[in-house]
Amino acid sequence: MLGLNGIEWMMLIIAAIIIGFSKTGIQGATIPAVALVAVLFGGKASAGIMLPMLMLGDLIAIFQYGKQGKLSDVLKLLPAAVIGIAGGAIAGNYLDDKQFKALLGIVVLICLGLLVYREVANRVLLLPKNPIFHWLSADFHRW
Repeated sequence: MLGLNGIEWMMLIIAAIIIGFSKTGIQGATIPAVALVAVLFGGKASAGIMLPMLMLGDLIAIFQYGKQGKLSDVLKLLPAAVIGIAGGAIAGNYLDDKQFKALLGIVVLICLGLLVYREVANRVLLLPKNPIFHWLSADFHRW
């Protein structure tokens, strides 16, 4: 199925488990999953594979923890999500897979750098009230 061998299936299963962990509040957990899926399927295909998995994980988290969350917080993220998906689709049309993988790698490295900074500094980055800054941050729970 899908032309994957045993090791590749194991990598895909590990990526799915990592995505599940990321929905429990472990920040940055999705980063290795992105790399695993990109290795398996290429840059462009991995984006199309990861998006439904992340969306399904979000839906499960909303149903599981819905009483603790607020719909207004989710709606604040919606414009950024739409912009990000559209931007990725546009970039995917103009870049070949090798270039898309490089772009994906740059984004992953930036995210890792921010996570390391937050751990070393042992504090959360405080952002201005402008929603654009919040869209760009990984710390949405501070709203």
